[in-house]
Amino acid sequence: MSDIESKANIEETQQMDQSSFRRIVRPVFGCCLAISALAAIALTSSNPTVADVAAPQMQLEVVKQGKQPIRDGCANIYGSDPDQIFIDPDTGLRVLTAVFTICDDRSLNGVALSALGFDQKKDIDIGMTYVETGKGCWLTLYDGPNFNGKSAVISPQTSMHLKHVGARNWNDLTRSLTTRASTGDGVALYLSHRVALGTVNDHCIALYNANPELQPKADGLYLCGDKNQSKEWKFQLYDIIDQGFNIDGTHFGIKYIMSGRKVKVTIYDGPNLNALNSAPLSMGGHETLDLSIVKYGSEGQHWEDKAKSFLLIEV
Repeated sequence: MSDIESKANIEETQQMDQSSFRRIVRPVFGCCLAISALAAIALTSSNPTVADVAAPQMQLEVVKQGKQPIRDGCANIYGSDPDQIFIDPDTGLRVLTAVFTICDDRSLNGVALSALGFDQKKDIDIGMTYVETGKGCWLTLYDGPNFNGKSAVISPQTSMHLKHVGARNWNDLTRSLTTRASTGDGVALYLSHRVALGTVNDHCIALYNANPELQPKADGLYLCGDKNQSKEWKFQLYDIIDQGFNIDGTHFGIKYIMSGRKVKVTIYDGPNLNALNSAPLSMGGHETLDLSIVKYGSEGQHWEDKAKSFLLIEV
C-alpha cells in the first residue's frame, strides 16, 4: 500500500470516528453528562509553583446531579442552589441541579463551562449559581471567558449563593474560573482588572501595577489569608515570587492597594517584613492606598514600586 493510500485510509477512519462520536454524544441538561473528554478540551492545568501544594486529587469529573460531598482541595460548582427543591411543572418530578467538581490547581475557560452545561446564554437556570469549597481550595471567578474581566475570590471552606459575593451579585455572571489548592495559610492569586473595593474578599488585599481608577484594565494579584488556618498572614517577597508573581519592581511593581473589610495591612519596603529606607505603611480594612502619592524616604521619592512584603492581620 502506498503512503498516499495509507494516509487516505487513516483520514477516512478519523472522519467515521468523528461522525459516530457526534451521533452518540448528546449533552442533555438535568442528566449526568459523561463527557469528561469534551470538557478536557478546555480544562487546563496550571503549573504549581507553591512548595506546599496539596496532594493530588481527582482533577476532572463529569457533571453530576444534586448535592455532592465537599472534598479537601476541591470546589463544587452548581447550576442552582442544591438545598432548594425545584419541581418540573410538566412532569411534577423534582429536578436535581447540575454540579461539577474541580480539584487542585486547575482552570476552566468559557468554552469548558459551556461544554459542561453551565451556559447562561441558553437558560438562566444553568449559569453558575452556587459554589462550595473544601479545605485549602481557593476559587477565583472571572466575568470574562479567558480569566479576564472583573474577578472575585471565594475562600476555602465556604458554601454560598453567588448573589452574596461582596458588593456584587455574581449569579450567572461567571465566564471562567480557576482553583488553587494549598496547605499553607495564605495564597497569591491573579487579578485581571479593576474590582470594586467592596468586592475584595474580606481577608485579601488587591495589589495593582497601576492606579485602577485611572486604568480599569490594570492587573496585579491578590494576597489572601485563610481564616480557618490563622489570624495573621506573612507574605515575604520570595514567598510571593515562588507563587508566580515577581513584584520586585524590575518589570512589575505595586502602585495601588485595596484592602478587604476584615484585615489590616502593614507594608514594608524590605523583602522580609523589614524596613530599609522608609518606615512601614499601614492600612485599615476596606481602604485604598495610592502609593504614587505617598512620600518615601528623605529624597523626595514615592512608594510606588517600593512595596516588597506584607503583613495581614484579621480585625
